[in-house]
Order: sequence, then structure tokens, then C-alpha cells
Amino acid sequence: MSIKKLLFPIFSLLVIFANPSHAIEISKLRHQAENGNMHAQYDLAVHYATGDQVSENAKEAAKWFLQAAKQGHVDAQVNLAVWYAMGLGVEQNQQKALEWYHRAAAQGNGQAQYNLAARYHKGLGIKQDDVRAKALFKSSCSNGFKASCQALQLINNGEL
Repeated sequence: MSIKKLLFPIFSLLVIFANPSHAIEISKLRHQAENGNMHAQYDLAVHYATGDQVSENAKEAAKWFLQAAKQGHVDAQVNLAVWYAMGLGVEQNQQKALEWYHRAAAQGNGQAQYNLAARYHKGLGIKQDDVRAKALFKSSCSNGFKASCQALQLINNGEL
């Protein structure tokens, strides 16, 4: 299974389920985001990423994901990592993707741990390290991320 096949559906689900309430006016949300509210920054990024109530704009989404991520918003960190990995709204940069995956994984985010584990397992942008990959898959599984439980089982069976 390719890494893109592993990552893209997960990112897609995160964006779909993270869609903020339609009740908030974009202008109010933008004002809050510009004043440093990391939750508003993340919500505004999701609006731009999905085209909800605004024109879809990957660069603008990436800008707001970055602002929220810098303040420690874990979902923004995960999204930003995926965007750097895939070159969505930003220039593709695997090292920056790894940096943001590490930050989110350190906060216990199962998706970030999974994506980072997959990179360690395959040696994507980082030295291959199956011990680290298994540890991250295990942590991610413990955090309720089912895809990690499945990946761990495949690794243990020699199928991945």
C-alpha cells in the first residue's frame, strides 16, 4: 500500500469531520483569527480548505493552518504536515512535514503518530527505523487510531 493511499483518506476525513459550525460569520472568524485566536485560525483554515462559505484557497488555508499550528493547535499541526508532505497550498517540503508530524505526535495525536510511523517504516524523508515505527504505531493504536492497529498487525504478520 502506498503512503499516499494511507495518508490521503485520513486527511480527507479530518477535514470533513473538523468542519466548523456554519453559524459563525466568516468576517467575525477572520477578525478573531487576525487577533491571534488559534481556534479561529484553524476554523478559518478549514473554511478555505473546503470552500465552505468562502472560495476554496489552498494558500490561504495553509497560511491559517500555520498560524494555528505555531500556537500548538494539534489538528492544525497535523493538517499542515499533510499539506507540506503533499504540496497543498505550500511548496512540498518533506522536512517541514516531518517537523509538524513530530510536534503533533508529541501531543499524543494518533493520526500524526500513524503518519510519522508510516514514514519511519518506509524511510520516507527520514532514515528507516522499524523499531521507532512500531513504537509509534503502538502509541497511535493506544490513542484509538484504528489504522495504526491494523498496520501494527500487518507488520507483526510480516505483511507490511
